[in-house]
Amino acid sequence: MFSIFRLGVWRFSCFVLGLSSASVATSAFAQHDWGDLRDDAPTFPIVRVDDEFVVPKNPKPRRDFDRVVATAAELKKAFATAVDGETIALEPGTYRLGRTLETGPRLEKKRLTLVGKSGKSSDVRLEAASTVGRGAELCVEDLTVVAEGERAAVCCEDATSVFKATRCVFVREEKKGGESELGGALICVWPGRCELADCRVLSTNSMFGAICVGSDGAGELDAKNCEFVGRVEISGTSALSTLTNCRLRGALGDLLGLGKGEARAGAFGAAPAPAPAAPNFDALGAAPAPVPVPVEVNRGEGGVRLGTVGDDGATPRCEIVDCNIADCRTGIEVLDGAEATVRGGEIRDCEVGVDVSGVVAIDGATFDHCETGVSVAGKATVRDGEFRFCRSGVEANGKGTLALNGTKISGGEIGVRCVGGKCVATDATFRDVAAVATVEDGGKFDAKNVSCEASKDIPPGVGF
Repeated sequence: MFSIFRLGVWRFSCFVLGLSSASVATSAFAQHDWGDLRDDAPTFPIVRVDDEFVVPKNPKPRRDFDRVVATAAELKKAFATAVDGETIALEPGTYRLGRTLETGPRLEKKRLTLVGKSGKSSDVRLEAASTVGRGAELCVEDLTVVAEGERAAVCCEDATSVFKATRCVFVREEKKGGESELGGALICVWPGRCELADCRVLSTNSMFGAICVGSDGAGELDAKNCEFVGRVEISGTSALSTLTNCRLRGALGDLLGLGKGEARAGAFGAAPAPAPAAPNFDALGAAPAPVPVPVEVNRGEGGVRLGTVGDDGATPRCEIVDCNIADCRTGIEVLDGAEATVRGGEIRDCEVGVDVSGVVAIDGATFDHCETGVSVAGKATVRDGEFRFCRSGVEANGKGTLALNGTKISGGEIGVRCVGGKCVATDATFRDVAAVATVEDGGKFDAKNVSCEASKDIPPGVGF
């Protein structure tokens, strides 16, 4: 049993009154059909209509090619003999160039563009672990790039290395028998710069599956209209990385039961158990919605992780704009010393939507069916956000500080939970939550101009 602040509930408004005991009711964590993870659907931008993602086709520009190749031998020769700025078209087919960074093609001190001649990424399969070396720029368009084993599909190894991909699919090869190979990130940008547009990066790795940026020095990622299955790891980077209108999910291996994550009771996509009878709240003047039961799933390691500070003291930073993140253990994780900005977009069906030990500013984002929407041990501000059916809307833990401004929290168990941390809510609205706020271990909750609509009291004698 924990001590809490109890908010007196009126029909349309409430104010902080005193102390009481609390309970945690159950809530549903709905799963959504994200479609075939292995298809070659047209790439983005993403448009959301009635909970479905519509992916319009983008017109492809007409290109002039410097040469056309049709075999792996011809492509290897083109890598070795290309002049700076050359564009090489690949006829439909499979090109096996090398399975590791040591055996795959290496580009040094020149700009080279590889283009699928047909304009359809599934027509060209490039099996290669390519290295973009010092002073080099490698651009790929309309290709499927396949990685095998533990090596990356593409690696930038120098601060002057640049890798660009447009309308491409990156995927880790599967073993025979259906088991997926577990390995490193598909794209590694330790130092250097990576630009992705209208791409899909699909990994089976439960840790650093999709892309790793700046783990060994400065690095930078700029991704637009892309899909990542597997984690985007950003650490030790002095440049600002950005993800705009992207879609991020847990690693394929975890979602399919092939990863290293713990499998828990209840299969992915299982139907929820019947909801228990809700207590009588007729005195509030509004009947509460039924309280559903959570469905346990094997969520994968996906989303965005801003890791440790670099050896040079550089702060890992990332701007996440209008992105959709789902089915991850942690949608966005910001470690101590890292900084993130989240604008717009939706985070749903995650154990923790945003986990903050560093500094985060969230503006206009929606959190839907997360066990915890935002968990703060560092510093976070949430402006004009919305939390729907989260077990805990927001939490301030330890020495964490959290500011809510113009935020709406509805349909969950606890709106604001302060476990040693401090939260200030201004112009916030709570609707249909079992407890507007709870305070434990010396935490503090301040409410200014807060309204509570049909929010419920706690049934007596029931604890966490």
